[in-house]
Amino acid sequence: MAIRLNPRDGGSLLRLAWLRSTAASAETRNGKQAVSLALKLNRALQGSDPTVWDTLAAAQAETGDYDNTVRSARQALELCKDDRPELAEQIGLRLRLYEQRKPYREKEQTQ
Repeated sequence: MAIRLNPRDGGSLLRLAWLRSTAASAETRNGKQAVSLALKLNRALQGSDPTVWDTLAAAQAETGDYDNTVRSARQALELCKDDRPELAEQIGLRLRLYEQRKPYREKEQTQ
């Protein structure tokens, strides 16, 4: 709904790209859309945000583009390793999956 109200809301676009990349449900994932959204955000932020690079890597993994996935994850790691150690640790774990040519998946929410 937030995207319909403000399609330029970067936070909402980033969350949608992450969801379309990493959802546990195959029906929810859409790698092509996720890559498009993440690339758009990356250009808008001039490649400066590690969370956008991380999301782009997840999206590329969803499409099976593991060469670019690994490059994007490494860029995300480089951008956050000094000042965001928790994020760097999470990205490092995902990078190991990508190097094995495996996508990252969020766990299903249980109620």
